[in-house]
Amino acid sequence: VRARSLAAPTLGAIRRLEGQLQGRALFLGVDTLDPTKGLVHKLLAFEELFAAHPELADELVFVQVVLGAGGPATDDAANETPQGAVVAKPFNQRTDSARSGARQLRLDHEAAFQSKALRSRAVFSTLERQLHAMVSRINSQYATLDFEGPVQYFGADARAPPTEATLAALFSLADVLVITPIRDGMNVVPFEYLVAREAHKKLGAVLLSEFAGCARSLGGAVLVNPWDTRRFSTLLY
Repeated sequence: VRARSLAAPTLGAIRRLEGQLQGRALFLGVDTLDPTKGLVHKLLAFEELFAAHPELADELVFVQVVLGAGGPATDDAANETPQGAVVAKPFNQRTDSARSGARQLRLDHEAAFQSKALRSRAVFSTLERQLHAMVSRINSQYATLDFEGPVQYFGADARAPPTEATLAALFSLADVLVITPIRDGMNVVPFEYLVAREAHKKLGAVLLSEFAGCARSLGGAVLVNPWDTRRFSTLLY
């Protein structure tokens, strides 16, 4: 992480982004597209922040990067046996009836798996549309001719997602990292962010969900309950 933060492409991306920020504070979120990552809660908190302090819409930029679908919904579709499905096991000898039954069980299993995978894709698609709509709603209130708004969202469906150098530059430049899942395992993004900031001899600030797996091991982070968006927006301020 440190080497990538100091690499020539990253330094070039830092200079480019600094010009685009024009002195605004940078808040950053980096997550996978999953309902458990608290992306909706995060945008609601920023919406409340700008509603209470509209002057901040011109003083800071929140960049949310989504690196693709992932998390429990994906894992369930990929790894779990659908509830109620039975996986047929081979036997050395089977009667025609047994073979027919096993074949039917296998077909039922495959159909159940495909149905669950389709439901998972539908969840991600619905979430992505909701996030785009929320970003548009926020930005429409504060956009000007030379400023598209205080929230920049790079979704999992982006045609040109941030490059590795751009993402490393964002880590290096971000004044505050906002990671607020409603349920999570050990998230390494805060550690990568802090290493990137340290590589440029800058301090980092992390606003972290109390439900994140790394909440206990990241002593300097400010913890928040993402469900409490009023408190969340207060901490952003």
